[in-house]
Amino acid sequence: MTQPAVLSPREGKRNVVLMLVIAFLQGHAFYTALITVHRQSFGLTLSVITGMEAAHTVLMLLLVLPWGIFADRFGYKRTLLFCNGLYALSKFCFLFAEGYFLFLMERLLRAAAISGLSSCNSAFLYLSVGSEKGRKVFSYYTAANAAGVFVSAAALPLVLKNDVPLASACATVYFLAAFALTFCLKDVRPQLGADRRTLKSSLKGVARVLSRERRFALFLVAAALLEESANLVAMVYNQSFYARAGIPSEWYGYLYSLARGLSMCAALSPLFVRRFGERRSTGMLFLTATACCAVLVVTRSAVLTVAAAGVLRAASGMFSPAKMTIQNRVITVQERTTMLAAFYMVSRAGMALVDLGAGAAVKAGLWAGALLLAVFCLLGFGLYWLWSAGKNRPDQTSQT
Repeated sequence: MTQPAVLSPREGKRNVVLMLVIAFLQGHAFYTALITVHRQSFGLTLSVITGMEAAHTVLMLLLVLPWGIFADRFGYKRTLLFCNGLYALSKFCFLFAEGYFLFLMERLLRAAAISGLSSCNSAFLYLSVGSEKGRKVFSYYTAANAAGVFVSAAALPLVLKNDVPLASACATVYFLAAFALTFCLKDVRPQLGADRRTLKSSLKGVARVLSRERRFALFLVAAALLEESANLVAMVYNQSFYARAGIPSEWYGYLYSLARGLSMCAALSPLFVRRFGERRSTGMLFLTATACCAVLVVTRSAVLTVAAAGVLRAASGMFSPAKMTIQNRVITVQERTTMLAAFYMVSRAGMALVDLGAGAAVKAGLWAGALLLAVFCLLGFGLYWLWSAGKNRPDQTSQT
């Protein structure tokens, strides 16, 4: 198996601390809760906004694999610099946007940035600390970003008084700070001489691993089913569930902040694994998500609705470090980010199917959408349990 480049403990710790701060800063997109209303105030219709989001998704999928190849050939730090720079530039576009063009540019620049960061962040952290500390670092990284999102969501109504231009200016400053901190990172490479491999041989190596690890698609699809089900409940259908339970609309912003803040439960993932083991603890997260969606099928209680949506978000947050750990552990070639990019594309395809299925089901009623999401989470549990039962599964060598 490809071993991480050797960094001194001090250099590895420095990388981790800087990445945690960067993740926290990039959680501060203060205006997220009001982004649709802000665009509409400049004359953009919902159909136009939906088209922009579709372009965002398509571009992200088109660029994720090229970014992975670029990072493996030219360095992770260089990739992080480009992507974090594009991310900051997207905030400038939103800050000055008054019409379709700049709003579209903001979405496209954001897609270009996220498509590179989606695999490079994970690979960089893993190679900075090694597999033994990978889960703990991924847990803190996920929690740091969730903490930034929570603080920014709470600050929008309480501090910024829902002033979107001011929120956009603050977000721009935070993302510029994250970009500046990227220069302080110590680069890591999987092996000396990795950049001397030809592109053709690199892609052949990736293809061999993907062919050998076909069963790993079971895990990737299972992960997509859980994460997208939780995302739909927390970000898309949340207000509909709250309205059905009779919760006043003035509470929606606070409940949104609470749901995002519960993703910080990712920091508890190492303790959970230490107590129950990796396979059982991950399986419990799938079953917890299934139960939460099942509760949302039948309940009209405000307390149960908020609790189910919150626990589902917490379970998804705790699952994220497990996914990143397992994905990095299964990789046996130098082209780590290229492999992670390929995994991401499979997961996104699964998420798209969840979106299509839930969108069709919810036409019959909110209960039908929640019921289908419960089925998806239960199916995800079955796929994960089937994959993890394999004799040669990569996660049986470590429970950290």
